[in-house]
Amino acid sequence: MSENKIIKLLEYIAEKSWGGLETARFEIKNDEAFMRCPVCGDSKKSKKKRRLGINLSTGVAHCFNCGWSGTIYSLMKEIELEPPTDISLSLFKERYKNNINDIIKDPPQKLPKGLLLSQFISHFKEIEDNELKKKGYEILIYLKTRGVKKEFFKYFYIPLDKYWEDYVLLLYQYKGQINFQGNLYKKTNKNKYLHRKNGKYTPAFVELVSKEKGNIVYITEGFYDALILNQENYNAICVFGLGNMKLEKIPKEVTTKFDIVWLPDNDKTLSIFLNHIHSNDYLKILPFVKDINEFYLKHKQDFRMRFNAIPITKKIVLEMRNKLEVLK
Repeated sequence: MSENKIIKLLEYIAEKSWGGLETARFEIKNDEAFMRCPVCGDSKKSKKKRRLGINLSTGVAHCFNCGWSGTIYSLMKEIELEPPTDISLSLFKERYKNNINDIIKDPPQKLPKGLLLSQFISHFKEIEDNELKKKGYEILIYLKTRGVKKEFFKYFYIPLDKYWEDYVLLLYQYKGQINFQGNLYKKTNKNKYLHRKNGKYTPAFVELVSKEKGNIVYITEGFYDALILNQENYNAICVFGLGNMKLEKIPKEVTTKFDIVWLPDNDKTLSIFLNHIHSNDYLKILPFVKDINEFYLKHKQDFRMRFNAIPITKKIVLEMRNKLEVLK
């Protein structure tokens, strides 16, 4: 990170921590900056004291009053300060890493101009762009209707690029890389999902699969279906559509360690899906609803009890049951 960028971030931290007060100023000596520490509040006797030193070459900071040490990014996290809205990719990478998992190895693909939904919420009062406020508000209402909880807002990004107009971006990791897709949040004639400009769909939420949630991983068609199950502490990944609901599309780190249970949409495409899976494949068919998202919205209060009550069966068992019903 350049010295100029570090100084700009320090100005931002100082302004947010101390406002327009004299204490917001910081001093630069050689290749180090000194400011009042926003972690401990610095000296109570003298407001001229500036005991937090920041190396302008590395961005590493240390307070000689309270002993706090870390990067400029971890400083913002420590004082619960959202990064500025003109967030750079490197800063986005660091913040996203802190929010999800410490497994990102490669920088994220270039995101369109925009901001994280969590940023939009924390900076709402400061945003002067009424169109952006309207768009962000519409997205929040849409996510609420899909059953998304606040702690999962970190997976969404508001794009300001015209190419992504009427879409909210879904952010997720796969093999240490951030991927994103566009999901239509309002009724128009556009496609429901929009590919990112240079890539294909990859399974979403692989990083949230863990043995702590059990040995079963549910495979869903839609992003929100997997999100709902993850919110309710089930293992689930989304493959973005019926055409991708094939065993070869599921990462080996999942198929070798977990039991796979297909959770297709209960609509006209169900018969197509049943034709191409193996007779011994496990599946769960939702009764009277199209998908898990609809099921969740109908049964929020006792979702886990109702979902667990639906049996996991094999394709061959389902076919035998259907034949018996026909004979009756």
